[in-house]
Amino acid sequence: MKKNYFLLLCGLLLSVSAFVACSEEEPTPAPKPTFPEPVSLIAEPGEVIELDFEANYDWSASISEDTYTYFQLLSGETAVNKLSGTAGKQTIKVNVVDEVVYDNAPVAEVTLTMSSESHVIATITYPTTQRNVAVYAPKTNKWGSFESGEETLYSYNTTAMTDADAVTMSWGVERKNYDDADSFYAPVLVETNFDYTLAGPEWMIAAEAGKAGKTEYIIKADVAKIPAESETAAIEVLAGEQAIASFKVAITGANDFVPQLGFAAESEYAFDGEAINGGLMGSFIAGNFAKVVCDATGAAAEWLTVSEEAEDGEAVIKNYNVTATAAANDGATSRTAYVFYFAKNAAPEDNASLFENGAVKEEYAESLATVVNQNTEPATIKVNGPLDDTCATFAEAGADINYWFTDGALRNLHIGTKYDISYFGKWAKDAHEYNSFVTSKPVASFKTYAYTPEGSFVELAEDPWAYGESFYTDEELTRFKIMTNLNASTAEDSLNFNTNEYESVILVEYTDGTYSAIYFHYSSNAGGSSDEGVAFENEQYAGWANATLVELKAGDALYDQYFYEYSSDYAPAKFYHLTYEWPIEQTSYSMVKLTGIPSDVYPNPLCEWAYYDQENQVVVMEAAGAGAEAPGAIAFMNGMGVNTIVILCTLNNAE
Repeated sequence: MKKNYFLLLCGLLLSVSAFVACSEEEPTPAPKPTFPEPVSLIAEPGEVIELDFEANYDWSASISEDTYTYFQLLSGETAVNKLSGTAGKQTIKVNVVDEVVYDNAPVAEVTLTMSSESHVIATITYPTTQRNVAVYAPKTNKWGSFESGEETLYSYNTTAMTDADAVTMSWGVERKNYDDADSFYAPVLVETNFDYTLAGPEWMIAAEAGKAGKTEYIIKADVAKIPAESETAAIEVLAGEQAIASFKVAITGANDFVPQLGFAAESEYAFDGEAINGGLMGSFIAGNFAKVVCDATGAAAEWLTVSEEAEDGEAVIKNYNVTATAAANDGATSRTAYVFYFAKNAAPEDNASLFENGAVKEEYAESLATVVNQNTEPATIKVNGPLDDTCATFAEAGADINYWFTDGALRNLHIGTKYDISYFGKWAKDAHEYNSFVTSKPVASFKTYAYTPEGSFVELAEDPWAYGESFYTDEELTRFKIMTNLNASTAEDSLNFNTNEYESVILVEYTDGTYSAIYFHYSSNAGGSSDEGVAFENEQYAGWANATLVELKAGDALYDQYFYEYSSDYAPAKFYHLTYEWPIEQTSYSMVKLTGIPSDVYPNPLCEWAYYDQENQVVVMEAAGAGAEAPGAIAFMNGMGVNTIVILCTLNNAE
C-alpha cells in the first residue's frame, strides 16, 4: 500500500504539472553577478595597488577595518574604507602605507558586493622586515687597554661578534664619566634596524634604550653586585619583550680580582719597633683577598702585624688602607718580611712556593705589596781616644744635615746611626793622623759617596778623596780612620761652593748587614783665616809706599769699636787695619799685594769706596768717599756666611 500511494501521488503530481505547463510560460531568470577571480598579493610599502574588474551590477567594495592602518581604498586622493560604483569596467585602488613591520604581518581583504552577493576579490599581505643586530667589540692595545676612537669614545672591530666571542670588562673609570668611581666596564657598538633595549645579568647597570642605527654603549657593573666568581654573561637585545639577539661580556669576580697595590717598594722599622719614615703604610683595591706575611722561606713573620681597614660603602671591591706594627728585634741580625695580597682564588697553598733561591718568583711579583725590613740594634761610632779639636769635630748628625743621607743611592739603604765629622784649619790635611774612631760592631766595608756640582751624591769607586780605612792591626775590625787626599782626581768636583767645603758621605757597612753613615766635610780654613794671618807680600815695597797693616786685638780702639758690628764671640774674625799714605792725588789707589787671605772666602765690601781685587790680591781704595773720619771695611766670609777676616781701611791722600 505504501508503494501504490507513492505512485498515485506521483501520477497526480505529473498530471498537475502537465496541466500547468500547457496553460502558462516560465519567466527568464536574472543573470548572476560576475565576480573577478580572487588574487593574493604581497604589497610593497608605499605603493598603490590597482584591482581591475567588470561589474554587471551596481557594486560596492570594502576593505577589512582591522588593517586600515596599513591599507586604505582610495577615492581620488582620499583614503576611505568603502567605495561604490555602477556596472561596467572598474578599477579599485588600494593605498599601502609606508611603514616598517617586523612581526605579525597584517593581511587585508578587499570584498566586492553586487546584487546582495559578496566575494573577496583580493587578499593583500603587508611585508615584514627582518630585525638585524650586529654587535662590535672594542679594540685593545698591546697593554690590554681599550683604544680611543675618533667619532666614538672607543675604537671598534669591523667584524661583528659571534656567539663564541666575549668582551672582557676592564676595571677603572671609563672615559665617558671621569668623575665616576672605579667599576668594571666594557664599551660595545650595537647596530640595529629597529628600536630596542638591553637586558643583562643582575650586576649590570641598566643601559639606555637604543634607536635604529649605531649606538655606543658602556656596559657597566654595579659595584655592590659584582659576583663572587668570574662569569661570562649574555646581554640580550630586546624588541619589546622579545629577545632578538645577544652578546657576551666576561666579568672578573671578587674572588678572582687581582688586588691593585699602592705601596712603597720597601718599608723600614727600627730595632725597637719604631716605624722609620712611617714604616709600612699604603693602600690597595681588592675584592675578596688573601694576605700572606712571611719571610724568604715562606714561614710566617709573626713579628710584623699588618692590618687593613676598608672604606665605607656597599661596593664588593673596595679600597683598603693598611697599617702595620713591628715587635722589638732582640736578635743579633736584621730581619725581613714580605707582605703579599692575592685574589682569594689565587692564594698559594704553600707559602714556600713564593720564593726561589731566597727571591720572590717573577709570577708572584705583582702580588708583593712591600718588603719590610727591621734593623737590629744599630752600631755606634765613638772617637778612639781623645779628639784633637784643633783640627776635627765629631758629633751625631743633627736634623739640619740628615737630608744628606736621603740622596740618590743612599735613599734606599737602611742606615742605623748617622754622624757628622769635620776636618778643618791648617792641620786639616793631617787630621787623619791624629784622630781615629771605634765602632761597636765589626766593619765589613767602607764606601764613599761624594758631593757633585749638581748637588747630589755619587759613589766614588775609584780614587776617592776621602775614605774609611780600618787599622791594619785591628783584628776585631772595629777601629778605623778617615783618610783624605785632596790631590785625588775626585777632590775638585767634591767642593761645595755653597759651603766652601769638600763634602762626602762615608758609608760604613757592618758584618751583620747594618749601616752607619758619616757626613764628612773638610776645609783647611774652616773656623777662621790661616794661622799666619794677613800680611804684605813685600814688606820693603810696603815701606816705600807708606802702607801699613796692623792686626788689631781686643783692647784696640778700632777692634773694640767694630768687633760686634762685623764679628761675634761665637766665631770671632781676625781684624786688621790697612792704611795707604800716598803723596800724589789720583782717583784710586791699590798699593801692596796681600797674602794670607784664603781662596775659599768671599770678599764683601762694607763701604762704597774700598774693595778687594781678588785676582791681584790687593785692596783698592777710591779717593771719592775716602777721608771720612770712620774707616771703610771689607769683610771676608766663609761658606757659612760667617766673617773670618775684617780689614778696616784708611786712605791718607797727602799732597
